[in-house]
Amino acid sequence: YTGTVPYTGASGNQPVGFAAFSTAGANNTIGNFLDEVQFAGKPVVEFTASSGDGAESEINPTTNPPKLRIVGLVPTGGISVPISVSGTAILGTDYNTTSGTSNFNITVPAGNYDGSDATSVFSIPFTVVNNNIPQGVRTILFTLQPSSSFFASSTMNRLQLHDLR
Repeated sequence: YTGTVPYTGASGNQPVGFAAFSTAGANNTIGNFLDEVQFAGKPVVEFTASSGDGAESEINPTTNPPKLRIVGLVPTGGISVPISVSGTAILGTDYNTTSGTSNFNITVPAGNYDGSDATSVFSIPFTVVNNNIPQGVRTILFTLQPSSSFFASSTMNRLQLHDLR
């Protein structure tokens, strides 16, 4: 037998058990063995670091650049991870996103991610603008938006940009 059984009960830790059931003349030693039982919940999405720091001259920040780490089973069709960007840095002046907006999605393809290697980490599509305007420290806040497709382990990453003039 195969199939899926969605759980719609309360969140939190829940006990799971199996009971022997046999149709072989009430003999519980026949036909009741479990093989390859798998449980899969929603994947967990988190930022790889809670904060980062870099010079404005780093177009692609190398000092703790914000990235997403995925842990768990992403179903067929993948998931879309919505991210919003805010802070004191200005879109188009201090940084750009590939979408050109401060709200965008990162698509994570289907797969089983263990969170421990490079295939489980996804870059956030943004670049820093080196505009040669002295502005002091500016902050870019990346925030995971709620979704029914995943659990968010960490919800915010802060990147600070510094002028080195």
